[in-house]
Amino acid sequence: MDHKLEEQLWLLQRSRDRASHGQVTRHLLTAEEITASGGPSAALAAVGVALGERFACGEVAAALACEEQSVRARHESLRIGLAVDDPRWVNLPWETLTVPGTGPLVLSKQVELYRTIPREEAPVAVQIPGPLRILAVVASPEAGGGELLDYERELGRILDAAGPARAGQGAYVRVLNWGSLAEIRAALEQERFHILHLSCHAGPGRLLLEDERGRADEVDAERFLSEGLPTGRTVPLVVLAGCSTARTPTPAAQPSQEQPPEKAEPSDSDVETPEAEDARAQGRARAGLARELLARGVPAVLAMTEAVTDHYATELAAETYKTLARVEHPDPLTALSNARRTLETRRRKLPENDPFAVWPEWSTPALFLAGPPLPLFDRTLSVGQVQVVPETVLNRGMVVRRVGEFVGRRTELRRLLAVLRDDRKAGVLVHGIGGVGKSTLAAELLHHYGTHNRLIVPVSATTALTADAVLQTLRLRLNAYCSAEGLPESDPLRQATVALTDARAPWRESWELVRQNVLPRLPAVLIVDNAEDLLTRTPSGDGWRPADPELADLLDAWTAASPDTRLLVTSRYPFSLPGRAHRRLAAHHLGPLSFAETRKLIWRLPGLDALSPADQQRAYTDVGGHPRALEYLDALLRGGQARFPDIADRMETALEDRGILDPERWLAGVKGDLDTALAETVTLAVDDILLDTLLTQIEHVPGARLLLDGLAVYRTPVDRTGAAWQQSELTTSPDLDPALLQRLQAMNALIAEARAAGAGPENGYGLPPETFAEYQAVRAELQGSPVGGDAQAGNALKRLLDLGLVSPAPAPQDEPGSLPSGLTPHHWTAAALRRRAHPDTLNAAHRRAAAYWQWRVNVQPQSRTDDITQLIEARHHHHQAGDLDQAETTTWQVCSQLHTLGAWDWELHLLEETLTWLPTRSRSAAAYIHQLGIIAQKRADYAQAEERYRAALTILEELGDRASIASSYHQLGTIAQLRGDYAQAEERYRASLTIKEELGNRAGIASSYHQLGIIAQERGDYAQAEERYRAALTILEELGDRAGIASSYGQLGVLRTVQQRPAEGVPYTLQALGLQLEIGNPPSNTLAWLSRQRAALGDDAFRTILDDLLEEGTAAAIMDVTQPQEEPPPDGPG
Repeated sequence: MDHKLEEQLWLLQRSRDRASHGQVTRHLLTAEEITASGGPSAALAAVGVALGERFACGEVAAALACEEQSVRARHESLRIGLAVDDPRWVNLPWETLTVPGTGPLVLSKQVELYRTIPREEAPVAVQIPGPLRILAVVASPEAGGGELLDYERELGRILDAAGPARAGQGAYVRVLNWGSLAEIRAALEQERFHILHLSCHAGPGRLLLEDERGRADEVDAERFLSEGLPTGRTVPLVVLAGCSTARTPTPAAQPSQEQPPEKAEPSDSDVETPEAEDARAQGRARAGLARELLARGVPAVLAMTEAVTDHYATELAAETYKTLARVEHPDPLTALSNARRTLETRRRKLPENDPFAVWPEWSTPALFLAGPPLPLFDRTLSVGQVQVVPETVLNRGMVVRRVGEFVGRRTELRRLLAVLRDDRKAGVLVHGIGGVGKSTLAAELLHHYGTHNRLIVPVSATTALTADAVLQTLRLRLNAYCSAEGLPESDPLRQATVALTDARAPWRESWELVRQNVLPRLPAVLIVDNAEDLLTRTPSGDGWRPADPELADLLDAWTAASPDTRLLVTSRYPFSLPGRAHRRLAAHHLGPLSFAETRKLIWRLPGLDALSPADQQRAYTDVGGHPRALEYLDALLRGGQARFPDIADRMETALEDRGILDPERWLAGVKGDLDTALAETVTLAVDDILLDTLLTQIEHVPGARLLLDGLAVYRTPVDRTGAAWQQSELTTSPDLDPALLQRLQAMNALIAEARAAGAGPENGYGLPPETFAEYQAVRAELQGSPVGGDAQAGNALKRLLDLGLVSPAPAPQDEPGSLPSGLTPHHWTAAALRRRAHPDTLNAAHRRAAAYWQWRVNVQPQSRTDDITQLIEARHHHHQAGDLDQAETTTWQVCSQLHTLGAWDWELHLLEETLTWLPTRSRSAAAYIHQLGIIAQKRADYAQAEERYRAALTILEELGDRASIASSYHQLGTIAQLRGDYAQAEERYRASLTIKEELGNRAGIASSYHQLGIIAQERGDYAQAEERYRAALTILEELGDRAGIASSYGQLGVLRTVQQRPAEGVPYTLQALGLQLEIGNPPSNTLAWLSRQRAALGDDAFRTILDDLLEEGTAAAIMDVTQPQEEPPPDGPG
């Protein structure tokens, strides 16, 4: 270490210190600030040359040149290990080493340079199977740790770097919740990893991690090894991405020198003195983290020799991991060498005014090895399966940022996580103004809380949410959990899933099934997003509560169900629940981002990032620390058509209008973070300014505003077809091609036969290849989008995505875990757009939306549940457009399906809601009230059923609607019959019959005859019963009503059986069964009556009758599906 080298090192350090104002930095200064002090680039080169002249000159230089030439000829690499043990030299920037006459060794394509630290035993390859496994840890203490590290962006880049390999080779990246020693140790004890990536602030000999409460925790090498790395769980490569982690600690910080060191006298002897030996020992004792980790058994450590910017540390990790995840032999030395050269090549191509162009960091990373370079694993020999915890997939109405895009809120996360883990609380209610990040916080909270071995039930309140809908989502999620866990059909959870498919049960019975059989075994989290859409004012007007009492009761029950059951709600407003259940939730008012968190957000918002620090503070204050408003402001600045001073002036004028009379003085008084209430006032004042200004950016983009207003009316994300529909003229769903439908029906019949024979889609249903190909072509043609997207539409959508007015989101057809293919504006933005839109524009958009959902139901192969939910969306849009007739039609379409499923609670909710849209004494209102009576009748609530029928009858008599009056009398007759009052039942049936005969309603007459026959049969008047059944049968045969004919034949079979003439009844019952099978009606009761007839006749006599009437195979099949039973079925056939 002569004076000249010391002087060069001093110059290098001074250039760095002056460029960063004497501070260790994680960010980059401007190009002007760097070059104003002379810049480190030249000083870095000078140090490399000085080191080369002293340590790689003469014969050494010649030997290196010869070796480099040799490996170049063989297309190989020259690996150079530097063993530097002298404490005077360990901190020299060896990565700058330059052989005289050439460039830096580490930038040569043929050279791979590393530092080696010999130990008694050379390391051996750690046997951890592939694929590449990375444990990523980012520590960003909120107190005592200095400047916040961009935790989310760094993790996002790590995940992005390994993304292609994760998809192709199954690479595994696990991200720890917190950067603490305890979390690191727990993760390494749970799983094996090839790489431990630590990103944090650091200094010589120490890492700045965090404890469980978010405070700074200074960790030296000894603590890191003893508390963080478990014995026997070695990690092959530890990456220390903090500043100066490769440097040895010094006794005390030395002040920066403004003069170079005095010239040192050369030594008279090469013999080391005792003092020098002692210094060497002390140097070893104070060795940096990297050297100490190697000495304790870690095979390889990548560390930083100096302060490093976030940008370089992250890009270096990304490039290195890309290589390690993809290559056949993942060698850290080769991967780092390539990454170093790649990043330096990029830097040299940057324009001169780019700050990165004049700030070289290629010499900062250093790889320390305890022996020869070793690959992390051999992909050709070692392949294992990683049990990856699946990412949380939320409801498609919940639009959140993915992991790696979340900013700040770590204090809230820690506090709310503690609540979720506290058995004394039932959950969390996060409330705050729109766009402040409630949904994203909820998703991040769930991510950290953990989803493994938990039932996650996410529902969005943007659509019509009922207790039944919540339990339906729970059933689907429970079914998915059972499938993922491979649970057998006999498992109680599987059985609960099957039981929950019975939609006829009232929701309270279904809930009790869940509470008793599911929740004790499987902890559950219910997430209700955007709950403000479910709320109504309390009677006193000073609060909010759920508008649907049954949903409120379900939420109440959920909070008290189990110590392991949690409720997570986001809402603009706090609200109350029955029984003061809301007190079991921890309410958290989510306010603005802190200024430090906002700075982190600004790092990834290039428009705001380009502002001066003063303007960034001004922007933060002007928008009230509101994340979505900051993103919109950034979009304006990025658009290049708006200047920040102009926008700021407009926002501050809005503040003045809100009572902040001297915005400039108020702004000057904001030194730190904003008060929550004040921030919300500010945000509400400037939101309109930002959105209106942003909308001017799309005025000259053809079709963009039409598309945006159209997307704003959808309540859930839609695919590209749903977006394109809003740029079309289609306000009704187009009719399907009858010829195509006929062809499809013919092929569906063939497929049904093939399925019955055991064929499936995997073998083309056993059809000839040309037939199956035709089937697929017909389906594709029917499902083809009737709206097309041209270049103009594509440009409009691209502009909206670029400005952040529209975001990607899961679409209806997306599979869980897949990349989102849908589109949606933010909930807050959509509401603001709807307020701005002209009523005619809004109505047209709703009509197009209704047509889109109806088209999906008509052509898309999907579950009945999806059909129902999408029809409900179409109904919503018809109603919003003022098209009540279409809304009613769709309501009946939905209710018909719900009634068939037995989902009577859900049907009841829709009917009652529709009644609020209609005149109270209208024909339509009477029809809905009548249907409410039918539901009550199905539930055996005959008193309420009669009340509903009489209410409908009163309206119909006022209107003189004779046909509907007849229907009401008929149902009132059914109620009397069910109560056993046959005299009143006959009176009402006859009243109905009289009107039907006046109107010539032949089908209605047949129905009345049929019911009068049943009354006669119940009274024991079998002759009259048969007469009426046959009268009904005659009419039905004339009408060709096969279902009615089957019912009449079945009832004649019943009559013969109760007359103790079963042999005569069997032919009628068989005729009913044949017709039911032909038309696809359930034959369960018919089979039950056949079983009773078999019991009455005996097997031999019954089989003889079957043989006389049926073919042998059919007779045998009937014997197989009937079992003798003495008791009659509860109802007649069918």
